[in-house]
Amino acid sequence: MIIGVIGDTHLKYDDTKLDNLLHQLEDVDHIIHVGDFNDRRIYERIRSVKPLSAVCGNNDDSFLKSILKDSQITTLENMKIGITHGHMGKGKTTPERALSIFEHQKVDIIVFGHSHQPMIQTRQGILMLNPGSFFRKRREKYYSYIVLELGARINAQLLLQEEG
Repeated sequence: MIIGVIGDTHLKYDDTKLDNLLHQLEDVDHIIHVGDFNDRRIYERIRSVKPLSAVCGNNDDSFLKSILKDSQITTLENMKIGITHGHMGKGKTTPERALSIFEHQKVDIIVFGHSHQPMIQTRQGILMLNPGSFFRKRREKYYSYIVLELGARINAQLLLQEEG
């Protein structure tokens, strides 16, 4: 199974930019969005083209916060994946907060956002993924997202672009 991991879109609805992202994700089987859609139409559009697991972020509107949880665990290919935005929990850093959200639950992978800093690391035996942002890179050099492959092996690849 191939999963596109995205987040922190912070996008006012723009068909062209969203079409570019969805085109790059056309071969994935599932999309995980780690929150901060900023516009419910982004959520609805992504959900209309691919199966979607998503959480709300601190910048999402009241509608998105009413239909999405702050964190969730989804199981894909027998892997338990904890999904959170990263703004809640205990710890000084975003990865620490994301890890704390799932500290009493058995997860194999934690996917989070919030910092806009892409990351693929293992902490406490858990694969930690932050896709960065495809549209708002902040201080990062590149726009980014992750393609996660689950099967006989787990492979997470960070994809970087100069333009989002």
